[in-house]
Amino acid sequence: MCYAYWDFIQNYMDVTRPLPDFPLIEKYRDMDPVTAEHDRETDRPERYWRDMHMDTFKKKVDRMHTDVTIIDTVSRTNLMEERVRYAT
Repeated sequence: MCYAYWDFIQNYMDVTRPLPDFPLIEKYRDMDPVTAEHDRETDRPERYWRDMHMDTFKKKVDRMHTDVTIIDTVSRTNLMEERVRYAT
């Protein structure tokens, strides 16, 4: 699970890509220019998560948890590696 969290942080910090589509940061999507442009281009509703029916919300969140468990995060590209020097 910590690999999935690290993967999330890398995607969150990559200013060249939209913010991850995650309920807790939805209200900030319009403050990020890359994300705002992406949302306009894809017609993503501004309140996608907040206006969702609770049953649908729970199913989608459960699906995200399932997806995290099956992602091969170990073999994914470490986006921070070229910018950060890790302590040994």
